[in-house]
Formats: sequence, C-alpha cells, structure tokens
Amino acid sequence: MDDAANNWGIQYTYVNDTGLETWEIYGLRSHPSYALINPDGSLHDSGAGRVESDSTIQWIEAQLGE
Repeated sequence: MDDAANNWGIQYTYVNDTGLETWEIYGLRSHPSYALINPDGSLHDSGAGRVESDSTIQWIEAQLGE
C-alpha cells in the first residue's frame, strides 16, 4: 500500500483496510476504492479507483486546512 501511495503521490492519510471493516461500513465494492469520511463519521463521497477529480481533491485539502 505504501508503494502505491508513493507512486501516486498521495500525501494525505490513507487506510489499508485489511480487515474490510471500512468496506463493510461504507459499502465499498472494488479495489482500489476510496471513502471520504466527514469529521462526524458520515460518508462524504466514495468511489472506485484513484481520487482524481478536482472537487474531491479540494475537499481533502479543505479538511486538512490547506
């Protein structure tokens, strides 16, 4: 997972969900997947593949205070 994150230039926190708990809670069904989780634990957005949309990247940066 770390190699993929480094190759893709991911600089935000990610989780390698080896126990599939996040998959089950947020209904993820493919690998790789992403789930953007609000501070209150609710699901903001999810999808399959790399995070590439500008709006998603902007949301992540806003959550990080960038």
